[in-house]
Amino acid sequence: MAHRSRSTKWLRNFDDPEYDKANQLVSITTLCLLRRRNVMSLRNVSGNWSLHQSNGPTVTFTINPHGLAGSSALIDGVAKYSDDSGIAKGSVTDGSFVYTVSWSKGPKGEYSGNFNNDGRLTGITFDLHNPGNQATWFSNKVFS
Repeated sequence: MAHRSRSTKWLRNFDDPEYDKANQLVSITTLCLLRRRNVMSLRNVSGNWSLHQSNGPTVTFTINPHGLAGSSALIDGVAKYSDDSGIAKGSVTDGSFVYTVSWSKGPKGEYSGNFNNDGRLTGITFDLHNPGNQATWFSNKVFS
């Protein structure tokens, strides 16, 4: 039987465990590169910033990024306005933002919006337990 070099065997024998290891390494490397590209293309909404609601309140968010889910960055933090505060979690992409706040006085509100051409967020907020209770909002900050 003729001796084949290891590299030739590796290229031709798809059942070889060494082929599986190399294929997994390429897959993991590709996944990491894709995730890095996605993170770099996401809007950075972290830090402290405020939004102005059409029904009066100005809400301040303190947002921290904490992971990835597909093409979205996962975020969490706190929200405050004049007489309430709450913990929050959500996600952000290059074009959209969703943040759900569990207010300490009971209601749970969702803030969803999109980035306009200038990089400012605009959207709608509503009480998850009473969806008819809605307001529009816009951010005081321009995001890059």
